[in-house]
Amino acid sequence: MSAVDAIASAVAAALGALIGDKDTSQVDVVEGGLPEVVRRGRRERLSALVEGPLFEVLREAGASSSLVQLALPGGVGLVAGPLADGRVALSLRRAAPTDASLAHLVEEGVVPAGVDAELVAAVFLGQGLTVLGPAKAIRSRLAVAVAVAASTRLRVVALGADVPVRVLPAPLGDDVVARARAAIALGADVLFALDLTPAQLASLLTWPLPVPLIATVSSSSMEGLVAGLGGAPRVLLGLAAVCAFDPEGRPRLVELHGETAPTSSPPPSAAPAAPAPSSTAMPAVPALPSSSMSSSMSSSMSVAPSALPPARRAPSTFIDDAPIQLEAPPAEWASEDIDDDPGWELGPVGASTSATSSPPQPGTFDAALQAAAKRPTFSPKAPPVHPQTAALRGTGGLTFEPPGGRGDDDGGGP
Repeated sequence: MSAVDAIASAVAAALGALIGDKDTSQVDVVEGGLPEVVRRGRRERLSALVEGPLFEVLREAGASSSLVQLALPGGVGLVAGPLADGRVALSLRRAAPTDASLAHLVEEGVVPAGVDAELVAAVFLGQGLTVLGPAKAIRSRLAVAVAVAASTRLRVVALGADVPVRVLPAPLGDDVVARARAAIALGADVLFALDLTPAQLASLLTWPLPVPLIATVSSSSMEGLVAGLGGAPRVLLGLAAVCAFDPEGRPRLVELHGETAPTSSPPPSAAPAAPAPSSTAMPAVPALPSSSMSSSMSSSMSVAPSALPPARRAPSTFIDDAPIQLEAPPAEWASEDIDDDPGWELGPVGASTSATSSPPQPGTFDAALQAAAKRPTFSPKAPPVHPQTAALRGTGGLTFEPPGGRGDDDGGGP
């Protein structure tokens, strides 16, 4: 058995259940410590110890003195290396999911409602999408989800080993630019790439690309990415999405840099959003409508739809949340005596019939009852007749007889 097979077998025996979880993107464990799992972008520590000869096998493979990097079956990448205290650290990373969905990211609270349409629109309009930030697992899922959504109408070609569903694999080429040229020659409408370095991204953008690009780049901030582009204009990035963590450790789409085309015109009553500096993030709630989100994005270079945890989330404000104006009841309906019996608003019990037959005075309870009685009534339309009604009428309707004739307990013979 080779060293790779021995390590793969030891990993499967010790951490196979964690790696097999589809929502898990990374598993980290230090020799003698508790494993940590990154599930849906959020890190969790498990109360379990790693059993088996996993770290013994890693030490035999050289992880006690140098960094060991292997590609295990199933698209799992392994990195193991020594620590300053003599222990061995292990990190397992799953390949990016191929079937990520924008609808699921919205349900999880990663992407605010309405912003998902803006991200796809940026690709259809030729701007492209660049995803960055410290939340590595979520930035990959977001880029894959946008590529899957765009592949329903456009021809998307991947430039690397990560290929989402309905996306064509990368053509042959020595580097990412050569593969991009070959993909465009083969009829690609959109290019897709994960984990590009700023230098690789700059070489693609300064070509310049004749088609939009959906890519993730290894950069934790927008300022660091712009500095790593080597003088390339920032506008070539198109729409840039920064994925980071909230105070509770949950991954969120926290910033959008660039302009997006509005998917719908804002209501006339909506006031225009005030412009904000490009280096300042504007806090917003995740349930912000797409129309107001579009107007704020187009008027500023940076917008942060921060998704706060439910306990700290700011109250949502909608344009249609204006107070409803209801007609107040007449002042004559108020009771002036604390001992009034029920029905005081109907007037004295001994009122004459001639008084009740006359038209009631405006503002009284009788006037309100008569106004309500004059309102038009509504009767729903009868449903259409079932097609089998005519056949049932000829047979006298439904019966309680079992199908096929009489039963055995009806007294009849066989």
